[in-house]
Amino acid sequence: MMLRAEELVAIGLLLLFAAALPEGAAAVSDRDIEILNEFFSAVHFPTAIRANQTNVCTEWPNNVICGPREAYIAVLNFSSLGLYGTLPVSLGQLTTGLQSFAVDGNELSGQVPNECSQWGSTLQEASFYSNHFSGTLPPSFRNWTSVVNFRFQGNSLTGTLPQQYSEWKNVQVFLVSNNFLSGTLPPEVGVRLVAIFDSKDRNDKQLSFWPFTRANNSLTGTLPPEYSVWGSHLNSFLVNNNSLSGTLPKDYSTWTNIFWFYVYTNNFTGSLPPEYSSWQGILRFVVRNNSLTGVLPPSYSSWPFINSFNAIDNYLSSTLPSGFSSWGSSIVQILLSSNALVGTLPSSWGSSMTNLRSMSLANNQFSGAFSTTALAFPKMIMLTISHNNFSGTLPSNAWQALYVLDAQNNTHL
Repeated sequence: MMLRAEELVAIGLLLLFAAALPEGAAAVSDRDIEILNEFFSAVHFPTAIRANQTNVCTEWPNNVICGPREAYIAVLNFSSLGLYGTLPVSLGQLTTGLQSFAVDGNELSGQVPNECSQWGSTLQEASFYSNHFSGTLPPSFRNWTSVVNFRFQGNSLTGTLPQQYSEWKNVQVFLVSNNFLSGTLPPEVGVRLVAIFDSKDRNDKQLSFWPFTRANNSLTGTLPPEYSVWGSHLNSFLVNNNSLSGTLPKDYSTWTNIFWFYVYTNNFTGSLPPEYSSWQGILRFVVRNNSLTGVLPPSYSSWPFINSFNAIDNYLSSTLPSGFSSWGSSIVQILLSSNALVGTLPSSWGSSMTNLRSMSLANNQFSGAFSTTALAFPKMIMLTISHNNFSGTLPSNAWQALYVLDAQNNTHL
């Protein structure tokens, strides 16, 4: 598999780092070559050639990259090669200067050997995502003190997130979504991550924005207020499909550059914090399938770029804020079914939300008749208003693009 340009740049940076390491032997050791051959066999790497002193640094240029003076193996890149089997325990003995290990996008299974913690302070890239790894995340991986990218999402990992990982001082990407992890979100992560980015060049846009994703696990507990210190560094927060509870911290109003907020399918209670109106870059706000109460905050009308607003299956009980009409052409989807919302559809919505394609208001307590302007919505594809108390008639010539209309169980409609 050919390496992408950005991967080649990353590897080049790793090798520049390697130049600062102590000078080692003149060639890769016999033991490291033996370990490499054991790895080839264990994961069914498609090669008929065994590694030896002559070919180890040249035969597989996209997969095995050696450090300066070909003294040690610096990079093992085996992403998306159809590999299967388990990682041999002996991999942990490959300890002289390994900086990057990538086996993502394969069919590997079993536990990631605890012995890999011996890679120690030289490891910067650990990419194991999209496989079938099971077991727990070893606390001993705390030894990877220089790790920058930690990617284990899309496996079958269980257990808790080791608090020891909060000791890492350089981590920029930490992805463990789509596993079966349990336990709570460690508050220490907030303080540690902001310290990392505060120590970097504020003008480096690539380093200044990053996601937080722990979605699709079995995490419990509450959202730590300490995460508010991430401030403008955070661009997305994804903890959907867990068993988290408590309220949505108003402290998170500091996330002024967030564009995705996914907390759906948890057990959150309390109200939607009006303070989130400070999220001037928010695109997708998804809080469905929780137990949220109270009102739809009128202050959210200040969001200039909101694309999708989804609060289905909660206990919200206010009217629809007329000020949401200021969302204008940016809003494409409004999903509010299965709440306790009251009132009628604001007349200002139809004329201003010119790109709205989907609106679900079913299973609420709405009433009243529709005005002509309220139902303008020139690009509406799906409209569900069933199980309410709307009255009057629906315009026969509206919604030329409409594909789904569900208006049943409105007695006076």
